[in-house]
Amino acid sequence: MSMLAALLGSGVGLGLVLIASGVRGTPPATDIVRLRTRIPIDRLLGVAAVAAVTFAVTGWPVLAALAACGTVAVPRVLSAGRRRAAAARSDAVAQWIEMLRDTMAGAAGLEEAIVVTARRPPPVIAPAVMRLAGRLEHQRMADA
Repeated sequence: MSMLAALLGSGVGLGLVLIASGVRGTPPATDIVRLRTRIPIDRLLGVAAVAAVTFAVTGWPVLAALAACGTVAVPRVLSAGRRRAAAARSDAVAQWIEMLRDTMAGAAGLEEAIVVTARRPPPVIAPAVMRLAGRLEHQRMADA
């Protein structure tokens, strides 16, 4: 019976890793490789504490193991959104810089190019670009 429980618990753990991979859009192999990376000692102590408390409260070793795995995996899954947002911002900045380059190629200066491109900037960085263009109307380029 305990062997069946261990197999079922392993299946649940693998299923959670696959679900997290599907949500993030990364292949499962990269997630499993990332989980094998070194864990700092303070985090390792935290994982051990979570597993020990879970086992002490429930008496279920499989749940304790899942709680330990969750302690390692959940922060990585939650930080994926921040990485995606940072990548989107980087792409938007690159698009805006290309817009600036193209506008300046038409014999416009940098300040004028910023004001012109602020009319239709990439949506991710639109508030920042519009704020910069608004400041350029009242301030010098270095101050804006």
